[in-house]
Amino acid sequence: MGFFEVAMSGLTISDSLFISYALLEMLTLSTYLLVGFWYAQPLVVTAARDGFLTKRVGDVLLLMGVVAISALAGSMNFSDLSQWAETVELSPITSNLLGLA
Repeated sequence: MGFFEVAMSGLTISDSLFISYALLEMLTLSTYLLVGFWYAQPLVVTAARDGFLTKRVGDVLLLMGVVAISALAGSMNFSDLSQWAETVELSPITSNLLGLA
């Protein structure tokens, strides 16, 4: 529980996209550990594994978006990204793909 709380608290106060992504990875691991706590029950183990794998797919898509935004914006700080988002002109396809990621 403490690991989960640290990751969630850090996520709320982080100022960087990279740190937010790293903390989301910690949340993925802690969710797997919390759900799979009752490892003696086969249904719980299956649910923990399925949840972990589902979150991994989403995390890979999020990583692609983080890498793309950092390459386009040149920074990962939220304040810099906010200024960049106000001034940039992206094609509709690029902005849709970034939004989906």
